[in-house]
Amino acid sequence: MDSQEFYRTVSELLQQGRRFCIATVVKTVGHTSGKVGSKAIILDDGSTLLGWVGGGCVESTVLHEGLKSLEDGRSRTILLEMEDELRGTGVPCGGTMEVYIEPVLPKRKLVLVGHGAIVENMARMAKLLDMSVVVADPENMLRDRSVADVVVTDPDLKGVEIDRSTAVVVATMHKQDHKFLKIALDGGAWYIGLIASEKRAGIVLETLSKMGVAGEELARIRTPAGIDIGGETPAEIALSILAEIVALARGGSGGYLRETKKMREELADVLSDSIGGAERVNPVC
Repeated sequence: MDSQEFYRTVSELLQQGRRFCIATVVKTVGHTSGKVGSKAIILDDGSTLLGWVGGGCVESTVLHEGLKSLEDGRSRTILLEMEDELRGTGVPCGGTMEVYIEPVLPKRKLVLVGHGAIVENMARMAKLLDMSVVVADPENMLRDRSVADVVVTDPDLKGVEIDRSTAVVVATMHKQDHKFLKIALDGGAWYIGLIASEKRAGIVLETLSKMGVAGEELARIRTPAGIDIGGETPAEIALSILAEIVALARGGSGGYLRETKKMREELADVLSDSIGGAERVNPVC
């Protein structure tokens, strides 16, 4: 495979904003079809666009794992055993391969509908998180346009592209909330948050239900948006919502780190090791 053609294709996919994986053979033992350095580009529809790392079940396994990487956004190294048809891939080549799979995803996009201090603070913080920020401000009242990469004022959000890599937060707090939420739902946004009081949120969800939006779709709307950090100021509310978005994107629980199962086990080990010693060890230090 020509390297220039491979990386030219990668560049084109990046410019198109496509989701894909690069699979690379990083280690082989014994006889294998793919060789160290063999590469393939896997698209989000499960097809191989360019390259080759092996045939038969090797290809299907790599494709399967590639789709998992695109789903969770995490790189992974997989071991393919080819000693016999009863183990691993079932390809009787007599060797093993390690394949590194790297997801290449478009820059995460945040669409903020509305204006005001919460929106501006969220936009500033989102840029620090390397998100592409779009502010849809139908009332054209955003004070500082520099906080966003793109500002749209169309009342129907025309010109705002929403897809499954998009997080949408509706912060208008007025009668059109249901319309903007419906646009986000129809676009397939992976995160949809609504900033509203409990009473207002109930009215909005009821309106959507009367419009024919199914219950499972309504359940996708997170309201009140954010995690409980006791936030009161606009900046704190913005931080709370972005924390929820990051936690969901990264698979975090949104709780205290020291209360996660892994950390509890590590702290227990530290404390048990210190019992009987001359001095008790501070688990934090």
